[in-house]
Amino acid sequence: MNFPVFLEYPGWLIIPILITAAAIAALLYWRNKTLPYPKWLKALLAVLRLLVIFVLGLLLLKPYLLQRVKNVESPVIVLAHDNSASIVSANDSGYYRNAYLDKLDSVYKQISRDFIVDTLLFGQAISQASAPRFNENRTNIAAVFSHLRKSYFRRNLGAVVLFSDGIYNAGFQPELAAADFPFKTHTLALGDTLMHPDLAVFDIRFNRQVIKGSLFPVELTIRAYNAMRKNVVVSLWMDDEKIGEQNFIPGSNRYSRTLNFQAQADEAGFKNMEVRIEQLDEEYNTTNNIKQFFVEVIEKKQSILVIAKAPHPDLGAIQAALGDQYQLEFNYTTTKLNGDAGVYDLLVLHQMPNATDNHRLLQNFLSERPQMPVLWIIGQHTNLSLFNELQQLAKIFTSSNDWIQVNAGFNQNFTAFNADAQMAEQLSQWPPLNLPYAELELMSQAEILFFQRIRGVDTNRPLVFFGRDGDRKSGLIFGTGVWGWRMQDYRHYQTHNHFDNLLQQIIRYVVIQNDNSLLKVFAEATYTSGSPVLIKAELRNKSGELIHDIPLEAQLINEQNGRTYAFELMQDPPFYTLNAGHLSEGVYTFTVSGVLGDEKLEARGRFIVESTSIESSTLVANWNLLQHIAEQTGGNFYTVSEMDQLINDLASDESLVSVARYENFFDALINFRLLFGLLVALLAAEWFLRKFYGSY
Repeated sequence: MNFPVFLEYPGWLIIPILITAAAIAALLYWRNKTLPYPKWLKALLAVLRLLVIFVLGLLLLKPYLLQRVKNVESPVIVLAHDNSASIVSANDSGYYRNAYLDKLDSVYKQISRDFIVDTLLFGQAISQASAPRFNENRTNIAAVFSHLRKSYFRRNLGAVVLFSDGIYNAGFQPELAAADFPFKTHTLALGDTLMHPDLAVFDIRFNRQVIKGSLFPVELTIRAYNAMRKNVVVSLWMDDEKIGEQNFIPGSNRYSRTLNFQAQADEAGFKNMEVRIEQLDEEYNTTNNIKQFFVEVIEKKQSILVIAKAPHPDLGAIQAALGDQYQLEFNYTTTKLNGDAGVYDLLVLHQMPNATDNHRLLQNFLSERPQMPVLWIIGQHTNLSLFNELQQLAKIFTSSNDWIQVNAGFNQNFTAFNADAQMAEQLSQWPPLNLPYAELELMSQAEILFFQRIRGVDTNRPLVFFGRDGDRKSGLIFGTGVWGWRMQDYRHYQTHNHFDNLLQQIIRYVVIQNDNSLLKVFAEATYTSGSPVLIKAELRNKSGELIHDIPLEAQLINEQNGRTYAFELMQDPPFYTLNAGHLSEGVYTFTVSGVLGDEKLEARGRFIVESTSIESSTLVANWNLLQHIAEQTGGNFYTVSEMDQLINDLASDESLVSVARYENFFDALINFRLLFGLLVALLAAEWFLRKFYGSY
């Protein structure tokens, strides 16, 4: 049997405490011959004093009492509702905006009478709210299951009710997320399963940057539902001028067709491109018939030379992320770096230098171009001794050939460029990089983008950072495996945009020269119409110190319609921030200005807001998916007309019962009032007996 008292100090100390207490009691009552007490009273008084001293001595050992508490937890019902725009984009949108919300509120209240109810909304993200607004531009149903796994671990989650139309366009397949989901999930089907005639611009593939004077391709994927034998006319427009038109006749009621157009890049600047499909007579949903995008026509592309030890998945990820905007050249030997080497805007060294290549060619190439930016990617084949010789950005020391896997932790204080607002969350989902078990020593002041996160513990060791190597601007990625980041990005978000934007920002920052202006503004190159436009700024005095007590104003201009927006940046020490909200698609120029002393400061820039009509691309509800999820998790499938049946089934479900959990915890014995009362009682009894029998 386990004794429920634990000591912070060794238990053998109880023996000297007991001996000491007994000795004090004996000296007080047995050795003192002047006390007029009979022997039985002396013995009783000695025992009382011994107990008091022993208990006080025992408390010095910091004893803890093991307690067991019973907690009864009532069943929780989670009501998760789809908040995406697809639900109100079909024929019955009026019902879902009005009568349905009243019915939903009534359902919530009736279920709350019998159970603890938690409500959440899902779409592009998970939020703790109850009333849907149907305004989110993406739907990630799989995220609901991962969120509930984490949030309700060891909770008495009785059932989940999933209100959705079954249409998803972000994250991975919901069936996979629900395959081993431990909680019963009922699904309530929303939306319209009828397939109305519908034409949609499903996908557009194009280069975001093209060279002036060139012909550039635009590839379209057009989907046609219930439009068999109809004449579908598709046109491509540039700056409101039609530059091409094609037509086709669908051969089935579920038809997809790829069309190729060519466009001429005559003038430099942003070009407003638009794909238009002529509306069918009986077509209801026309929001997906038009899709807008932007192409930047530039004088020339910046060139990047990539030298690597050997072909590697990282190189494929780099090419996929940068191929539209840069001229990339890949080589797998340093022999390219001879006297006839061309002019490049950036050198990327992947697992270079290595022991087999002629590093003298690389050394001469770098010394002859002291201002050429370099991005180092350290890997298994990097010769760290040669690396330390070739540059003064950082030194890497290792005493073994061991390698470790390290995740990236976002540096919240990084301000060199405006990283994605959800970067910290994205990094937690991306796989680790492989890097040598080594010590990295920075040789100059560095701007750290990512720290190393080892086995879930954040450290202050740099993983991705930037700095100066003499006159050369450099960046370093300490590890290989960024290709896994790109794949995981697509798995979770059905897009590579997060990774591609991150890598483009890294490359752009390494290539550009240092900006020594006092006012710096950080804005993303591209925003979506479904996300807020967030801009960050920093202001320094002439001593280079960050300040935040000078008012800054911003002016945004939509180049397409000339509309102007005026804002005042919010002071968010040590920076300034601006949330311009949701802007319509277009090319925007911005000016941020302020007055520092007698000097007027200005910073200018440009960004694009792209339309996101992904929710309107498919409006046919996928009830089969919802039925499958219910079957997988042991739940039931309901329609909107069966809401009352859902309430009755939950009320009569015998598995929804309270759960008793026993929790053990330690409580310091000194905190027990009963023990204090016992000591007072012992001392009071001793005092009373002595008083009664003639002492004191």
